[in-house]
Amino acid sequence: MARLTSKCSPHAEHSNSGELARVAEQLGKAGVNIRALAGVASGAESRLEFLVDRTSEAAGAWREAGTDFEEARVALAWLPDTPGTLARACQALAGQGINIEATYVVRSEGGRAQVAFGCGDAEEADRILAGVASG
Repeated sequence: MARLTSKCSPHAEHSNSGELARVAEQLGKAGVNIRALAGVASGAESRLEFLVDRTSEAAGAWREAGTDFEEARVALAWLPDTPGTLARACQALAGQGINIEATYVVRSEGGRAQVAFGCGDAEEADRILAGVASG
């Protein structure tokens, strides 16, 4: 799966105020559903990360609107919702030299949490995380 990251700064054409509403509206008009969302502000820049159901349509809508964004693959893993599982998952990735650039819970159900890991090698991360998920 891919994540789309919208970046904005107060010096950009669009200020931080209302940025989430603006980019979410663009996705809605394109018929794109948001599956997960994370937002972080640091200093003069903020980042909004989206997991969407139709990545190419989302990218096209943002490109057409002039929204500054990046697209990157993420690893998705269903992990047991128990203490220490996230630590084991992160340790497993770090042990194989995979740097985590972003992570957030997509959803949880039935004693499990689906977690997104943004990293440079999502396919390898998926393989590693499958081992953590199975025990």
